[in-house]
Amino acid sequence: MKITSGVRAGLVVVFALAVLAGCAGKGEPNAVGTVGTIQSANADSVSFLMQEEDINSPMNNALITVAAADLEGSTPTELATGDAVRVWAQVCAQSFPPQCQATSVVVDD
Repeated sequence: MKITSGVRAGLVVVFALAVLAGCAGKGEPNAVGTVGTIQSANADSVSFLMQEEDINSPMNNALITVAAADLEGSTPTELATGDAVRVWAQVCAQSFPPQCQATSVVVDD
């Protein structure tokens, strides 16, 4: 079967849309709350203590580290105590406090 340029272009568009659809959502965040104490911040990353309303949440008081490229709505050096945040993390060390490398942090207005 010979694929014409029109069919090939159509397949490329369908594939691109499928890839974009897969990247569209992050799912539910692991934690929603506010920034507590900023532990460290530079142009490349920021680490802060997560504060959640539910004090029994496993992510409450967790130390969150996020790379600048994974921080939306702020920069590492502009993030401030009290900022409302949503955190997505896949890896957290079982320590006290838990230490998590965030895959994404969104700062809400």
